[in-house]
Amino acid sequence: MGSSEIAQEFCPHRVYIAVAGEVLLNGVPGCDLDWEECHWDKDVDAAGQQWLFVHLVKKDAANARWPLTLLKEHIAD
Repeated sequence: MGSSEIAQEFCPHRVYIAVAGEVLLNGVPGCDLDWEECHWDKDVDAAGQQWLFVHLVKKDAANARWPLTLLKEHIAD
């Protein structure tokens, strides 16, 4: 998984993550995100397995709770 294979979009009303064309997340977040602070990292474990870590950051994180569902509405591809 190369960085060029990862497509992402963090917006106030949309979160989109795809790897090599496979959509992992696409929808309206269930809480207000600090979209400028959202990002992703990738890592490889000792067995050579690649992992993608998506870091979503809430606005007012100290006082706001995460919703029961990450996305309140899925967006069709």
